[in-house]
Amino acid sequence: EDEEESEASILRKELEELKAKHKDLDEAHTQLLLRYEQLEQNLVNAKLASVPQGDTSSAHQDDTSEDVQSKYTAEQVYIARLAFEKYDMDGNGTIDRYELRQILNELRKNGVLNMSDKLFERYVDMNWRKIDADESGSIDFDEFLEFLYAASGPGNISLKLRSSDIITRLPKEQRLKEEAAAQK
Repeated sequence: EDEEESEASILRKELEELKAKHKDLDEAHTQLLLRYEQLEQNLVNAKLASVPQGDTSSAHQDDTSEDVQSKYTAEQVYIARLAFEKYDMDGNGTIDRYELRQILNELRKNGVLNMSDKLFERYVDMNWRKIDADESGSIDFDEFLEFLYAASGPGNISLKLRSSDIITRLPKEQRLKEEAAAQK
């Protein structure tokens, strides 16, 4: 009986030590995550600072109309361009219905959109009709930019998309692409 109590005491002590180590590791992990997020934000800020604020034309590519350029800041165009390039999966300079579905599905997977499969398909259709303003069957950059920064209202997906991590993590993905290309 004394032996069992002694063994139980040793196990309790080991358990307390493990809990303390776990707590220390958890705190260190949290600190590392915060530092990582801070560095990532510094990188985004540095990228955005390199975009001339007075002359927004350098942040636009030739396919952006002057009318649309005048409505948005260089930062908005830069972020939209990164998102557009990410979701233009086939690289043809437009976003098709399948690619829009992928954007919305990513929001769904991230918990930003909570809906049934049937409702989701209707949601994709509804947003397609809204975004493809010229009914060309594809979304060009101007339409995407307008969609992304549209006035927010009830049910407006643009606000959800702008605030989701699929947009906020884009500058990091761009940096990784640039680093990979530089190594080649």
